[in-house]
Amino acid sequence: MATPTKAENTGLPPERVTTEDGITGVDAEATTLNINTTQTMKRDKSNSELANEVKRAQAQFKGQKKVKVAIPAVLANKLGAVLFVGINGVSINVPVDGEDHDVPEVFAKHIKQILKDLK
Repeated sequence: MATPTKAENTGLPPERVTTEDGITGVDAEATTLNINTTQTMKRDKSNSELANEVKRAQAQFKGQKKVKVAIPAVLANKLGAVLFVGINGVSINVPVDGEDHDVPEVFAKHIKQILKDLK
């Protein structure tokens, strides 16, 4: 394994490193990620706080641009009559009927990825 050397004159931020093989990545020692763990959580969230987070997410998704999505009816044998998509506690059901349906843009991206990943 190649020894990482600090990236110089590459325009990369200082926390990025490049190995002798030319592989660029993040220097784990110089990068701090803000990830909640059981040790970093100060207290449990109440049900009302969690419900408020879901309501905020719903409002954000409602305000998003709507995109037309059609899921071919021939996929009903793999997906069922409707495709359930959930993001951050907010979910939608999209009929698998070949017709166009308006969904928030972020849900459309997930649906397209789901369809792409079907084998």
